[in-house]
Amino acid sequence: MVSIPRTVRSATCALLFAAAAAASRNVERADPNRLFVIRRSLNANIVVYDAVRDSQGNLDPTSPVKAYWLLNADKGERADLNLIEKVEAYGVEVGSSTKQSAQITVKALKDRPISVRIEGKRPEAIARISGQDALLRSVFVKTVPNHPRSVEYVELVGVSLRAHKPVRERIKTSG
Repeated sequence: MVSIPRTVRSATCALLFAAAAAASRNVERADPNRLFVIRRSLNANIVVYDAVRDSQGNLDPTSPVKAYWLLNADKGERADLNLIEKVEAYGVEVGSSTKQSAQITVKALKDRPISVRIEGKRPEAIARISGQDALLRSVFVKTVPNHPRSVEYVELVGVSLRAHKPVRERIKTSG
């Protein structure tokens, strides 16, 4: 058996971590209509939230956001959410909506309303993260081991609108 020096192992781990982080960012902003994604500790599948726009770039006022699965993360295979997923966890409720903005709520984040707006030519999702308005980029859901329907915590990740710096907030749940 070949022994690999610790420094080589550490460097290799660092490179793999950096590559995974870069791939993660690519998925989050890969599509010009991408608003944010939800990742789970359970597997590599992610739920994607994209703005639905017309040919002039306006939001569809009746259905401004589309949520769907991206299977195996960035491999690209899409699948619709099933009825239970839409109703209990990942579905979107639309409040007020116009061609330029919409108020939505993701079922699993009922206490965190999200504003969707067109800024310049790009749609944005804005939510409160750590007490400040921020561009929501991703949500991570940590499930309880061996209990995939029980959630240990949810972590919101974004960029502060005022300071233009990364912000994150971990919300512990009751499981």
